Amino acid sequence: MPVEDQAAGQGPFIRAELRPPLGPMEEQAPPLEPGASREELRQRAMAALHETELSQLSVSEESLAPGFWEAVFVRSPEVNSTVLDQEAVLLNLESGVYYTLNPVGTAIWEQLTGEQTLTEILSAICTRYGVSAETARRDLAALATRLRREGLIEERR
Repeated sequence: MPVEDQAAGQGPFIRAELRPPLGPMEEQAPPLEPGASREELRQRAMAALHETELSQLSVSEESLAPGFWEAVFVRSPEVNSTVLDQEAVLLNLESGVYYTLNPVGTAIWEQLTGEQTLTEILSAICTRYGVSAETARRDLAALATRLRREGLIEERR
């Protein structure tokens, strides 16, 4: 619709051809109706942020599947690690690449002994740090996925 045909205050502020794509949610959810409640807006925003965050963390939906959480991981024998001031320093002996983990990542690393499932580690992290299960689940999935991809941990069978 040409701009001159629109009455003041009616129609979109930015024409459709000038709007950037909304991200992962654009294909999944129809636009909200005008006059949507604050709660509807909040829920849509949180869902969009969640999808974007998972994408940026390189966490796939398969890593969030129930089977993933029952897996038991062990540190790779090709990794040397040490903890300095609550931060782990990891050296992948095969690649020669160093990694550092913050205190929460270090707490997770110390539990990757091949004895606990990721669900058990998740519970321990929630208890130890008083963080929500949703936040801890997302962060643990991202870290475990990255450690696995880098060859620093292996699934125990």
